[in-house]
Amino acid sequence: MTAKRIEIPGSSDFIQLLPYDILDRPNHFQNLSRCLASGEKVWVDDLPTLSDIDAYVNAQIEGGRVIAWSWSCYRVELNIALGSIENSTFTK
Repeated sequence: MTAKRIEIPGSSDFIQLLPYDILDRPNHFQNLSRCLASGEKVWVDDLPTLSDIDAYVNAQIEGGRVIAWSWSCYRVELNIALGSIENSTFTK
């Protein structure tokens, strides 16, 4: 699996989602970030839990927010400018 790149409308920045199942990753893996066109990171995600095993498994942009789904079964809305969690819902 390769990194998922999500273009941010009206910006040269993009959201990057690294594969959650890569080898030698930490169990609590912050794998979602906003990057400048150059690839430099603007922010790295907050995860919805402090559990030992968590990472984001999918993400998309909706209405000016990043919507992401975590391994721990949360649907999370992140502030697209700051990367902070604005809302999270347990979905399982």
